[in-house]
Amino acid sequence: CTLLLLSWVSNEFSFDSFFKNKENIYRLNFNGEMNSKYIKVCSSPQGVGPEALAIFPEVNNYTRIRLQPRTPFKIEENHFYIDEGLVADSTFFSVFSYKALIGDLSQSLNRKDLVAIDEYLAEKCFGSENAIGKLINIGNQDYTVSAVIKNIPENSHLQFHYIIPVLNLSEAWQNNKWGSDNCTQYLVLDDDIDKTTFEGKLSQMLQSKNQIWKDFKSRLTIQRLDEIHFSSGYMYENAVKGNLQNVYILVLVVFLILLIACVNFTNMFISTSLKRTKSTAIKTALGASKRIIIKEFSIEVLLYILASFILSIALVKLALPVFNNLIDTHLDIQILSLNFLLISVPQIILTFLLAGFFPGFYITRFNPAIVLKTGFAGFPGKKNNFQRGLVILQFVIAIILIISVVVIQKQVDFFTMKQLGFDKENLLYINTTGEFNKQQNIKRLNDELIKYPNITGIATRSCLPTVLENGGYMYTRENPEQKVHGEMVNISEDYFDVMQIKFLEGWHEFDYSIESINCCILNETAAKQLKLIPPYTGQVIFDFNESRYLTIKGVIKDINTKSLDLKVKPCLYTKPNSYNDNGVILFKLAGNYDAAIKTIKKYCAENNSSIPFEYHFLDQTYNNLYKSEIRMKKILSWLSVLSIILTSMGLLAMVYFITENKTKEIGIRKVNGAKNSEILVMLNKDFLKWVAVAFIIATPIAYYAMNKWLENFAYKTTLSWWIFALAGIGALIIVLITVSWQTFRVARRNPVEALRYE
Repeated sequence: CTLLLLSWVSNEFSFDSFFKNKENIYRLNFNGEMNSKYIKVCSSPQGVGPEALAIFPEVNNYTRIRLQPRTPFKIEENHFYIDEGLVADSTFFSVFSYKALIGDLSQSLNRKDLVAIDEYLAEKCFGSENAIGKLINIGNQDYTVSAVIKNIPENSHLQFHYIIPVLNLSEAWQNNKWGSDNCTQYLVLDDDIDKTTFEGKLSQMLQSKNQIWKDFKSRLTIQRLDEIHFSSGYMYENAVKGNLQNVYILVLVVFLILLIACVNFTNMFISTSLKRTKSTAIKTALGASKRIIIKEFSIEVLLYILASFILSIALVKLALPVFNNLIDTHLDIQILSLNFLLISVPQIILTFLLAGFFPGFYITRFNPAIVLKTGFAGFPGKKNNFQRGLVILQFVIAIILIISVVVIQKQVDFFTMKQLGFDKENLLYINTTGEFNKQQNIKRLNDELIKYPNITGIATRSCLPTVLENGGYMYTRENPEQKVHGEMVNISEDYFDVMQIKFLEGWHEFDYSIESINCCILNETAAKQLKLIPPYTGQVIFDFNESRYLTIKGVIKDINTKSLDLKVKPCLYTKPNSYNDNGVILFKLAGNYDAAIKTIKKYCAENNSSIPFEYHFLDQTYNNLYKSEIRMKKILSWLSVLSIILTSMGLLAMVYFITENKTKEIGIRKVNGAKNSEILVMLNKDFLKWVAVAFIIATPIAYYAMNKWLENFAYKTTLSWWIFALAGIGALIIVLITVSWQTFRVARRNPVEALRYE
């Protein structure tokens, strides 16, 4: 358990460590005020990199990237989609030292029609053939393969299968150097850079290029490469992210699991120590020093640990595929690597310190003369207090884990069951790729497919509701200083009907005729932050992105289109002129899903044959937003089961020890008329007391920990009292099941046999 989880934790902390000049690479981030709140964005205006290289001597290189959406590929008659791609400057591979399999990476992006691909994509496209010079059609544009990169390491914050040049981007992007934060940029800086001073120079340069950045007190900051993976709170993030809080939680839980196992060993040792005290006393009487005896026991424990470690290595190899599937990762553990050694040795040492030293010290603290004369009577009077404390500690850990799992499950259920303000069920979507970029083709699709009874509604949107693709500023004609930043979305006229979104005002006045091209719909938050006064319909706002005034035709109630760890943001909906590949066509289905999908597929094959047909369901897309929480719940669930099993093992050893030493007492009580039920109560009551004490200790700790965890979410469940009661009752049931069968066996024993045995 610890080898697996700490290997995963080690991988999390190793992100981007393989780059040659990792200490000098920094990401540019864009900070400022938005709607009176401080925001952080990991994108920046695309003119910053070239300008910084030209005027600041401490800048040695730069590169800019943009993430590509899920893109259709075509190799002769073979059609498929690829998820992860980048658009990047020709300097990309001089900044990031990814390894080439074939080709020269330094020259792989210096022409508009070139593409660099990874091993996976090369094999998928061309099999075992040399891919250099071969043609690939990407998004209906032909590219020549210039280089093949070794598959991107799992611990790279950038994940991609192909890269095409920035030269391929539109002229609008090329010319918009200072008007929009539309790309992610990296700078290679000198070793002795003064971070604060350099950020000040960058910010001054930015504000001098465009008045809007000065108005919004915008600043540029730099972030070290090794800080990116665990950073949080950034908008437009395109890096592979980790949750540092969850990693620390898992490290703590792993330590606690190991502690439970060591506690079990210690308890079992104490429970069987009577058999060894006399032999130890004889050795002491014959002149053996405490140091020698402690050394003897320590070596014995160390041999146990090393044997366990060897067995663990074999089990890790067997369990790794299951573990990877459980938490949706691709962890690869190399047993002979230095990294695995650095994980293993501290575990061995820690286990030895927790379980190895105590037996020797414990066994040598008794007076050998008394032990030889009286045996068990030679033990100190409070010999069981330490064991009781260890069992209570085990139950504290188990109860905390049970509470944590229930709270996380409750939060995940809250996410998936919460009313978002629209109906995400029975909604299938496809992307507006190929011919479906054009409005007239989408209208023709709508007119044809809406006739089928299994399709009850069709609508389009410029991007998935879960994605924030385009942001911009808006303000009213009466109050131009009150600028509000929000999401800008293009939608079809049926969108609100298909999504079943309710209006505060408007709706019947909302249409998309030629006359209403300069009209818009706002959400409730946008109306409030613009300080509009009802009735909203007919009022005018200015769209800064499009540089035009828009007449409000309606205001919808706030809906949660993004992850529930984010608050609802202002949103402006307008009529589209066209869509790009990020757009989606939404189909509301009813009745026979298979028939509806078959109908949509047939239409796409006839009218958009250059693009492979692919569909998704919107509710599943929303569930995927909470992969991190679901993964955390899975891991903690298994760890909870493991902690319960280990705790039960320790408890079983403890109850066996206690009942064996009360055999005579039980016999005497039964001879004097005690019933089996009374014997059971006598033997079980101490264990129930221990659970009660553990529950009292665990409850405030678990409450504090889970309350802190829930603070990460804008919308969260409540810490209900029944969660803690459930954990306490669960621990109680575990104790009763574990203890009762052993105590019942002892209680039913013939008292004559018990006394004769004694």
